[in-house]
Formats: sequence, C-alpha cells, structure tokens
Amino acid sequence: MATPFITDATHRKIIELMGGFFAYNRNAAIDESVAARVFERRGLDRIHRVECARFRFLYFPKHRDESLVTAEEGESILIASGTFIYRNLCRQESLRSALSDIRNHRFDDSQVFGAFALCCIENDSMTVMMDSAGLYHCFYVVDGSAISSSFTALAHAITGFQTLDHMAVLHNLVLGFSPADLTISSAVRRVTRQRAERIHWTYPCCVSYVKKPSIPELFGAHRWDHVVIQAEHLQGIYRNLRRALPLDAYLGVSGGYDSRLTAVLMQRAGFRIHGFSHRKPGLRSDETVARDIANLMNFPLTVVDTDGVNRRDSDALSHNMHAAFDWFDGRAHHAMEYLKYEYSMAYRQTVHPDSYPVMSGTGGEILRNHNYMPSGGSADLRTWMWYFGADYLSAASITCPEIRRRIEKFWETWIPETLQIEPSSRIRFLDMRRYYTDVWLPDWHGLRNSCENQFSTYLAPFADATVFQYAHGACRWIGCNGAFEADILSNLSPEIANRPSSYGYPLATLPFAARCRARLRCALPAGLKLLAGSLRIAYRTVPRLMDYPEIAQIPILKQTAQDMLDLKLPINLDRLAISREKRVLILSLGFALRRHASNSTLRVTDALKGTSA
Repeated sequence: MATPFITDATHRKIIELMGGFFAYNRNAAIDESVAARVFERRGLDRIHRVECARFRFLYFPKHRDESLVTAEEGESILIASGTFIYRNLCRQESLRSALSDIRNHRFDDSQVFGAFALCCIENDSMTVMMDSAGLYHCFYVVDGSAISSSFTALAHAITGFQTLDHMAVLHNLVLGFSPADLTISSAVRRVTRQRAERIHWTYPCCVSYVKKPSIPELFGAHRWDHVVIQAEHLQGIYRNLRRALPLDAYLGVSGGYDSRLTAVLMQRAGFRIHGFSHRKPGLRSDETVARDIANLMNFPLTVVDTDGVNRRDSDALSHNMHAAFDWFDGRAHHAMEYLKYEYSMAYRQTVHPDSYPVMSGTGGEILRNHNYMPSGGSADLRTWMWYFGADYLSAASITCPEIRRRIEKFWETWIPETLQIEPSSRIRFLDMRRYYTDVWLPDWHGLRNSCENQFSTYLAPFADATVFQYAHGACRWIGCNGAFEADILSNLSPEIANRPSSYGYPLATLPFAARCRARLRCALPAGLKLLAGSLRIAYRTVPRLMDYPEIAQIPILKQTAQDMLDLKLPINLDRLAISREKRVLILSLGFALRRHASNSTLRVTDALKGTSA
C-alpha cells in the first residue's frame, strides 16, 4: 500500500478544518482543474492535496482560517470539513483525540458535536463520517468515481454527458428544496444516511454517519417540569461549547424566539456576543427589537441596510445573483434568495469582520408548534404533506394527475424510509415532529449550514440531534403555539422574555386571541386547510409569470422566468408565482439552471445550452 502524503504551496504538514473537499478516482472522467475553479469562485482558492495510489483528495481552508490543521498519526490523516467538536475540545485537539480514538476503536458517538464530514485517509483508503443530524451535505457521482462537499464542483468537473432530472426540479418547486438524494443532475446524487452503504465506489472509500441518540424518557409530572428539563439540557450544551470555542462569537439577532433564547444561553455560558442584523423591507420591527435586546444584554449590534442594496439597478441585481449562485453552491432552496444581498459572501464579510465562530438559532422551531400540527392522533400522509410539506399553491398548481400520484408515491416511500417507520398511509403526531427534525431541517437547512461552514465556524446548537430528541421526549407538552419555548426563555431570563417582539407582544405573554387562533388552526384537519387555500385562489385572477413588473422590466429576471417556462414542467408556474416566495424560488432555480448549462455538460434545454446568464 502506498503511504498518503500531503502537498501544498507552503509544504506544511500541519493544516486546519477545511471549508470544502473533493476526492476522485485518478482514472475517472473528472477534470480536476474545473473543480478547483468552482471552489475558487466560492472564495476557497487555497488548495491542498493528499496523493494516494488510486485516488486524489483535494481540500480547501475556510475563508476565516489562515492555515489548515489535520491530525496525523502514523500513516493516518484526519481532516474535518465543516465544524467538528469532539469531547468538548478545541478544534485541533478534537481532531487529535478523534483520530486516536478511531485508531484504537474507541470513538464515542455521544461526544461529537457540529455539522461536518470527517475524512480519514489511511494507506490507500478513505473513510467519510457524517454528522448524525445530516446537516452537512456531501455529493457523489453515481458511478462511484468521486465525492465532494460541493455539488457544483462535481457537476461541472464531470466530462461525460449529464441530463436534467425533471422530477428533482419539480420536487424542488413543490417542497422548496431537493429531497432525499435528488439533485438536478442525473449524474450526481446527495449522500444520505439511507443510501450511504449502497454506493459502489471505484476506489477504496466508505461513508457512514455518527449514530443518532435515542429519544430519552423524560420524567416530569407537569409541563413546567419539562420546561426546566429542556432549559437545563440547553444550558449544558452551551457550557460545553464555551469550553471548545473562543470567548467571542457572532449571533444573528431578529425579533423572534430563537435568536433571543440563543443570546441568553450564550451569555449565561460566558460567551462575549457580537450581534448582527439587517433591515428588511416592511419589517422594521425586527431591527427595533434586535436593538432593544442588544442594549438590554449589553452587547454590540451591527445593522446592515440591505434594503437599499437590494433595490439597485439591473447590473447590481445580476451581480447579486451570480454571487448567490456561488454562495449556495448552485442550488436553490425556499427562503434562500438569489435576489438578496444578504445571501452573499460580501454580506458575511461585512457582519463577520473577525474570525469568531457564528451561532445560529436555526432549529429552535422544534421547541414550539408554529406549524400548527395537530397534537395527538394521526393524519393522512398525502394530505398532510400537501399542506405542511408543500403548500396549497403547490397542490393546486400540479397540472398532471399522473405526476401528482408519482410525487405522492415518492413521499410514501421517502418519509418512512428516512424516519425508519413502517410504511403507512397515515402519519402520527410524533412522526410529524420528526419530519421537521429528520427530514425537512437536514434537507432544507443543510444547504445553508454547509454554505456558512465554508466561510467560518458555524454552529446551530438547536439543530443538534440531542436537542431534537429531548424535544421529542417532551412533545406532548409543546402545545399548539410558541408558549413552551417562551417559558424556557422565562425560566432563564424573565426580563428578556418580557421584552417586545416582532410578533407585536412580549413572548412571555401570548395574547388570548393569539392562543385561540393557534388552537383553532391546530384543530382543523389538513384537508380542510387545503380546501380553504384552494377556494382562496379559485376565483382569483392569476397574473402571468412574465407580467410581474420586476420580471417584465429586468432583463435577467425575464430571461430566467422564460427559461423555467421553456422546461414545460407539469406545473402551473403562473399560479405558483402568486406567492412571492415561490416566485423568487422559480427565478433562483431558473438562474441556477442557466449557470449550470453554461459551465457543465448538463443538458437543460437547447435554448440554455451554450449561453451565459
């Protein structure tokens, strides 16, 4: 066996956590230079290589890391892409301790934290271990010749023919993200827990996942007992993070629940918070509330006026869209807009001027029920998915009954397989909650998590698997609104819980009318909600997608909208575009397809091939 060795411009053998990686069979039809250019466009321009007899491993430092660090022991090299914490140690010591434990067969899954791909290279073989929540995304070529943290790097580096997966595009429009292992390319798939062991590699490689913790049996006779249990568990997580991370940390602050609870937990754990926020059109209350919380908790807050940036001319919008394509790795998800400045590298460089870790409140939704799922009992899986997984507009926009049946059949296979439950036409309340943690959050937010981790150390502690399982253990006490999470906040800091929020009231004092509306929405069956949505649009005049002023007047948006129409998908894009969020998703996805068609062998349509957005 050949011993692997590292080559880089500085000839250093000690290197750090990476922002991305690309590994491929030396004999594969892969153009390494194209992959390297993709990473360079994403700002990852410092390339390092591990040379092995049958494959080559390329990896790239994060933007905020001046050097890379691997752990080396004998002929083994351990490299982490993303954010990896082991035994509550700092990054370098986490890698060293993990490598020692792996080599001595005592690696402890319960001591792992973060979203990552942990790559271990020993002799001429490679092992990739993924985080238990599936929040860090990796992709592979279907013939088993390559794996990477970047979809675009793989799709563009493949020299063979690729076709567009029209069903993947359709799922993306309906759900707002690409589910399971689907991508827009027939030649590239996303690594998932369910399919990892079925990949047939053409070089010595295997992929596994950190073991998920089980749902604990939480003992408490009353609701407040469970509030205290959750608060204590969260405090323990943040105290452990403080042991592993630097004193200073960034936090995005809004006017809602999660960032406020995160701020309290960080401050109680001893972090020195550096807050940031941005002005949103029509949502000035977010900035006002964020400033109020920052002043009360005595931490600095940077507010960026993105409203003015997002209203610039067509050329500036084009620049935004190209920057967002690179930032989001050529993928388009709901609420991750190509049209906005805040979804770009430049925005991060403004609000994260130093190399501090970044904390996020994402995942805190599991501590409340703002999705108004019915507590207890079960629901028809197809109907529930059209209402909660998709939305009434998507349900009303599918134009082909056969395609609708194919989508529903996919759901009936994909969801039980992911949740590891028996296939059934119905879904239980606990499994509705688990859909959020085990399906939606990894598949949807995993994109954001992976992108943020190319720039800096990024953590979403509420999305940790143990937080999910604790929340599931208390699901009967969550209720049908945000009161449970507000009570956790009140337990930790009554003063912060009683400050105004962007909802129009202090989180600790949910108004009676809001409680009644939430109970009513939980009580209504999903089918009735779908019917109500359909009736809202049945007699409404639906404008053409091309007639929206921002599309008709801006050439790049007009072109991308036309590109999507040219695909002739079995979905009424005019009707889907009634929702601004869906309209932006259509435009973002159309722009991504055009960029891919211009820079890869992916055939989208003849109209797109060989042109540049």
